[in-house]
Amino acid sequence: MRDDLKKAETVENTLRLHRAVEEGDAQAVADLLPTSDPLAKDNDGLTALMRAAYDGSADIARLLLPVSDPLAMEDKFGMTALMLAVDCRHTETVQLLLPISEPLAVDNDGQSALMLAAAKGHTEIVQLLMPVSDALAQSHLGDTALMRAASCGHSETVQLLMPVSDPLAKNGHGWSPLTLAVQFGHTDIVQLLMPVSDALSQGNHGGTALMIAAREGHTEIVDLMLEASNCEALNSKGDSAATMARSRGHEAIAKKIESYALAAAERTMLSEIAEPAAKARSRARSI
Repeated sequence: MRDDLKKAETVENTLRLHRAVEEGDAQAVADLLPTSDPLAKDNDGLTALMRAAYDGSADIARLLLPVSDPLAMEDKFGMTALMLAVDCRHTETVQLLLPISEPLAVDNDGQSALMLAAAKGHTEIVQLLMPVSDALAQSHLGDTALMRAASCGHSETVQLLMPVSDPLAKNGHGWSPLTLAVQFGHTDIVQLLMPVSDALSQGNHGGTALMIAAREGHTEIVDLMLEASNCEALNSKGDSAATMARSRGHEAIAKKIESYALAAAERTMLSEIAEPAAKARSRARSI
């Protein structure tokens, strides 16, 4: 009977503990800890520490750390307390949890804490995580932290990650960080990535960065990419960049690409004509 009463008290106090964490009541948390179960999960699959990390309650997290296990506990999405703090941009809580957490752990989608920070553009947190993370790691979809930052338009985060990342890496669709930046129209990031990327690279279905820029109607990016691209390349359906632009109603872009391709072909032809003539003059001078 006494054991049953004690179990009931523990259950009740654990519910009260979770409410106190949600309400940010550090004193109530301290009072309830001796008679509650801090490792129990709520209906969202969160322990008291996870909830504190999610809410950014660093003071409460400090109270819970001695009686919690940040390495073992995950929510239903595979997120650890550190990941929750990272995803919600709680820098102080991240600093608190990082020394006792596994920064290389991944959630159910194969995303690490660094990938989550990069996707949200949490630059300060990215800086904290970089020394203990693997920027080359890829999620289940093949995305790297650099890809997440590039696709989400976080130029400062892209600059931070570039020195420790592989700009030529491809995700499951065969897309590189450059291709992703192009798709979403992030011109500033395209400019950052162009010098270290391969504009001729093709995705799983043969698409190039120029084709994607043309299809999406990103005129400024098309201008940036023309010189480094093959305007006459075809995807697996036989479409060129100009064809794709025209199919989406971007006639001006289609004409721009076709004009550039024609001018490039003319330059090549003139060069091929001029080269034999130059060799002949050289031989004549040597006689």
